[in-house]
Amino acid sequence: MRRAIRSARPLGLALLGLAALGPRSASGEEGFFLRGGETVVFLGDSITQGGLYVEYIEAFLATRFPGKDFRVVYAGLSSETVSGTSEPDHAPRRPCVHDRFERDVSPQEPDVVVACYGMNEHLRKRRRTLASFHLAGDAVHPGPTGHWLMAQAILEAWNAPSAAPGDPPRIAREEGGEVIDEWTTGLPMPHDPEWDLESVRLERVADRFNRHRLEVKGLAAARYEVRLEGRRIFEVSREELAAGADLLACPDFPTVRDSRQVLKLVREKRREPAKAAEIAVRIRELCRPRSLDLQLVALPEPPLAARLGVNIHFTGAPARDLDGIRDAGLGWVRMDFAWEAVERDKGAYRFDGYDELVEGLAARGLRALFILDYSNRLYETDRSVRTVEGREAFARFAAAAAARYRGRGVRWEVWNEPNLEQFWKPQPAAGDYAALAAGAAKAIRAADPEASILAPATSGFPWSFLEEVFSRGLLEHVDEVSVHPYRSMSPETAREDYARLRELIARHAPPGRRVPIVSGEWGYSTWHHGGIAVSEELQAAYAARMFLVNLSEGIPLSIWYDWANDGPDPRETEHNFGLVSLDRSPKPAYEAVKATTAALAGTRFERRLESAEEDHVLVFEGGGRTVVASWTEGEPHRVTVAGGGAREPLDLGPAPRYAVVEARPGELGLIFLEAEVLPGRALVWTRRPGSGGERPREVPFAGPRSGPQVVEGYLEEKEGGLLLATLAPRRYVPLSGFSSGAEAEAGLDGFLEGFAVALDGDAKVPGDARLASKLVRLTGWPEPSRALGLRYRFGKGWRFARVAIQGPPEIPGKPAALLAWVRGDGSENTLRLRFRDAAGETFQVTQGSLRSREWRPVRIPLDGTGARSWGGDADAQVDHPIAWDSILLVDSAREETWGSAWLAAPVLVYAGGDDR
Repeated sequence: MRRAIRSARPLGLALLGLAALGPRSASGEEGFFLRGGETVVFLGDSITQGGLYVEYIEAFLATRFPGKDFRVVYAGLSSETVSGTSEPDHAPRRPCVHDRFERDVSPQEPDVVVACYGMNEHLRKRRRTLASFHLAGDAVHPGPTGHWLMAQAILEAWNAPSAAPGDPPRIAREEGGEVIDEWTTGLPMPHDPEWDLESVRLERVADRFNRHRLEVKGLAAARYEVRLEGRRIFEVSREELAAGADLLACPDFPTVRDSRQVLKLVREKRREPAKAAEIAVRIRELCRPRSLDLQLVALPEPPLAARLGVNIHFTGAPARDLDGIRDAGLGWVRMDFAWEAVERDKGAYRFDGYDELVEGLAARGLRALFILDYSNRLYETDRSVRTVEGREAFARFAAAAAARYRGRGVRWEVWNEPNLEQFWKPQPAAGDYAALAAGAAKAIRAADPEASILAPATSGFPWSFLEEVFSRGLLEHVDEVSVHPYRSMSPETAREDYARLRELIARHAPPGRRVPIVSGEWGYSTWHHGGIAVSEELQAAYAARMFLVNLSEGIPLSIWYDWANDGPDPRETEHNFGLVSLDRSPKPAYEAVKATTAALAGTRFERRLESAEEDHVLVFEGGGRTVVASWTEGEPHRVTVAGGGAREPLDLGPAPRYAVVEARPGELGLIFLEAEVLPGRALVWTRRPGSGGERPREVPFAGPRSGPQVVEGYLEEKEGGLLLATLAPRRYVPLSGFSSGAEAEAGLDGFLEGFAVALDGDAKVPGDARLASKLVRLTGWPEPSRALGLRYRFGKGWRFARVAIQGPPEIPGKPAALLAWVRGDGSENTLRLRFRDAAGETFQVTQGSLRSREWRPVRIPLDGTGARSWGGDADAQVDHPIAWDSILLVDSAREETWGSAWLAAPVLVYAGGDDR
């Protein structure tokens, strides 16, 4: 026998593959190592004798290559070694692999021999979320997950194809919104229910080895119901079908169900050799590709009101409130469903006020999102649930509520902001909350199988808390993940958080299951919410923009906090969140929301047009109309939407505007000016009609290294003189002390003398901070620039470090923003900047986390936008002149961390082209 040695270490497994009959060509499907009909012998010690990984490979071969009749031979022997060595007291002496070739391997006439001896641990990634995770209970023999990791290492070395066999679906006809497909498909690889689901997700099993997706492109409706032989299988969006709907998430889908049967038959064949031939025939028949007649039935688009709502603080059915909510075009109310108010005596539940509310809502076409929240002194002493008795009682309460309103379309949210101490005393505990939520969800599901369950209703995006509750299985019990995306910054900044949360959900959700995000509570107070006051006009703009951003992000439900001001004090944060005032008179926010729902009634979001980063031009379609919603985070200016021969000028400002255009969404594009100056970038004026048009043209611009420069511009149509786009003048002034080019090349001597570092926060928490400097090369900028660094070390708790400018810290004129490049260290710590105004009020602007290790440009507002403020006259209005407090500030994420933050090439921006 001629031996060719192959090694494979894609997952840290020690494997030795021995192939007979000489080297293989890469023929076979998709270059797979085997061609079909081979005899494959698996040789090894007790792990191979256990044989789970061999069963997985055999089942993979049967389902992925139906009809190729591979012969798999199990030749594992407990205690066997490669070298033949044996302990003196080991009886009988350990067997040796070399002694078994002639006896156990050669008689099988193998084409391929896979020898497996020894196994390294697969732990690092899994232990990030579960420190106790292990693959081998006895430190030697892996469980099912470990065997699967071995199997996939071999399959990867063999260049295993990722997709189940079959032909793409064929659309037979589309009539009345119904699409009928004929689809020929094989079976996916069997999934062993004993596998650790997090490991399957981490290793991207579905993409690498088991892609079994229904993929249909070019559909018209937004959502479809997939039916097989007239029976509803699941509901899916047009986007999910275009990307490929994962059928592994449907355990009752016939191909998925039959694949599980294949694994059972493989095991039966191994354990009953006398029936092996008969079972092999059954496996072959089961794995044969089949043609499925699937129906894709278009579902009606839910009305806009079904995706928007408001928080309330009352029960009963006050007509003025409920009529106002309905007339604003909103379809949901969110309200506390307080345990202690419902269960005043053990086991006795009173629903009077909620009954009236549900009836009042139903009479107006509205629905309820009820928050099952807060403690009950009959069972718990603190405002939390931490005992077994309390969890069981809470589950009974949740079940009683779900049964009471079964069939009424209620959404149930489990608790409110359990990551905050004020709502979970004595301090937040992710483990206790996860146990409470799981028990409540099971009880709700038993009482009402059709109920919609939301959790964990966190304040903001507390990543460590979310990671822990997800790793404890929360996503196995809920239908939607609810978060409260409060922020001091503009609503558009939530996009990045949503993207990160989707990634986190995808890592922890059951395989193939999509769990959407709900924006369960979010608003802006007109008095110092988080230190930030916004005018009623800006609150109105933010209310509309919050709803629009969430619609564009595919958020199925968005709740504005709050319906009405909760009190009369104009200088109390909690009294000033409302869409209407305390006496129910409409505020500008109410009118803005009503204008949004009226303009977009009967439409659905289609896409965001390509534009300058601070501009937002969203396209909605429905009812034969194409509606464009547009606004800007920057200075007011004009752009033009073009398509289908029509052109519509749009004047962008902070408040959204709506325009009906005579074009289909796919035809639309923008004509706009993009002119932003950042270190390392030229000024680019770009004209971009949606159907093509002129190529971008660049205006030479060296950057503000040599002194202040003013930029302004406009675009006119060549024929007719139509003003297409405008750019307000801006003046760019480099910040003193930083330099680029030849001056930077000269060195860093004396650079750090212009700065001072201070450590702040809780003095009991260990910490250290120091300054650093270096020359950096920024992308697109050929000359080096000086960079200021803050190196820090924080203990667990509240610590932050800040860098002040030595000498006169005053900033001349009225700058709108600071442009700069920043670089983080991969941590969750937060980057901030501080300045003071003439009245002694301090303003702090947050720029996000330090996750990015790459240099990136940022724009930091210096006009008070998105800033938290305190001290001085406490009016949250910037009184000029202003002065630097901290040009660089790193705030800890309350965990023990160390790292560095860097800032380079800062430039002051003045609106209007001057510094007055």
